[in-house]
Amino acid sequence: MQPSLHILLQSFLLLEITGDEYYRPVDLPG
Repeated sequence: MQPSLHILLQSFLLLEITGDEYYRPVDLPG
């Protein structure tokens, strides 16, 4: 896995966990 992809995935997971009230992904299931 490339470092950039890893960082992107990590920040995305952080958004999923912490920024749920501020950031609501509309193109993702659940």
